[in-house]
Amino acid sequence: MQVPCPLPTRLKILADQLDSGEILADIGTDHAYLPIYAVQNHIVKRAIACDIHRPPLQSALFNIQKFNVTNQVECRMGSGLSVLLETEIDLISMAGLGGMTIRSILSEDYEKAKKAKSILLQPNNHEADVRLWLASSGFKILDEGVLRDRKHFYQWMKVKWNGEIRDVDSFSAHYGDLQNASMDPVRFEWLTKERNRLSKALQGREKAKILKSSVSEQYEDTIVKIDRLLKNNLTSVTNSTILK
Repeated sequence: MQVPCPLPTRLKILADQLDSGEILADIGTDHAYLPIYAVQNHIVKRAIACDIHRPPLQSALFNIQKFNVTNQVECRMGSGLSVLLETEIDLISMAGLGGMTIRSILSEDYEKAKKAKSILLQPNNHEADVRLWLASSGFKILDEGVLRDRKHFYQWMKVKWNGEIRDVDSFSAHYGDLQNASMDPVRFEWLTKERNRLSKALQGREKAKILKSSVSEQYEDTIVKIDRLLKNNLTSVTNSTILK
């Protein structure tokens, strides 16, 4: 009998964004929770749990056996997309990796990445570097959002190559296309936290008597833009919170 695989919040939201397909390749899989969940819920027919280190793959193998999906999920050790055959490029996920690592993986196997039906990304830092690389490398962001898992906020992006090179300003690189995004309560809370963080950083620079520079000006400009977004969306977010 197959035991359902539970997912932590940050992975459940990613799972909800998965397209149905033949194969899911989960890069930096750690415990292989997402691949196991995807096959158990018939989102994909099979999955490949990939990691560059042996200990995470041992944890993944343990869970694959525990949840009785050994015929549908396999483990592979190696770097990025290099462990995948050209015929295995379908759906790709990378969650919990550093933004610079994600960028390197996509860049090193660019031709493979271009063929994916969709790629789900959840960097744990350097989100701006990821977005800038995507824009300059012809990848379109199909959807994006912010999730909260306990005290931590994570940005996620669903992307696909279309060959179109785009320009992205600094604000959008850091926070996404907020002009066209729905302002849900989590995103509102995240922006409020970001606004407070930048405000404290400015106060710290002033107390340290650091001369005003382009960094300070960028902080100030970002705070103004965040304040405008928060003000414009306060009513809708408050109403949605009340309705819940």
